[in-house]
Amino acid sequence: MTSDAPMRPTAAEPNDLNSNERSCAAWIARFLQARGIDRVFGLQGGHIQPIWDHAARLGIRIVDVRDEGAAVHMAHAHAELTGKPAVAMVTAGPGVTNTVTAIANASIARIPVLLIGGCPPRPQVNMGPLQDIPHTDMACSASPRRWRASSDRTTSGSIASPPA
Repeated sequence: MTSDAPMRPTAAEPNDLNSNERSCAAWIARFLQARGIDRVFGLQGGHIQPIWDHAARLGIRIVDVRDEGAAVHMAHAHAELTGKPAVAMVTAGPGVTNTVTAIANASIARIPVLLIGGCPPRPQVNMGPLQDIPHTDMACSASPRRWRASSDRTTSGSIASPPA
């Protein structure tokens, strides 16, 4: 389902990203499900809670870990054992920075691991909110591809047509 309409909740659809089916979080969960992702390795945090909730409702298994780097290493192992891409999901700021070594390891090994990192709400970006750091800039040396998704429209274009 594609639409050029802006993503605004209707009266029947509250501005709650955990239940808004038109949110970027819901789109990401559907994207993962459509590509056969059956589990996500991660360390839960407030910035990714909406994705976490949507993924769980779609039947995607959440493997909750105690360290962000471990989530990526587990996704790496899962991808190697299954031959399919794997997903790790962590919260913003230190959650993402704690994954850099593991993402670099997967990249060097040419293992398909997708890292989903949280970010602050758009109205707070560049205003000094909790854990607002340039995640995609930091990933430049550890990963060949990286995107910042801020809506279902920017996400679908970015991931469906990655840069060469």
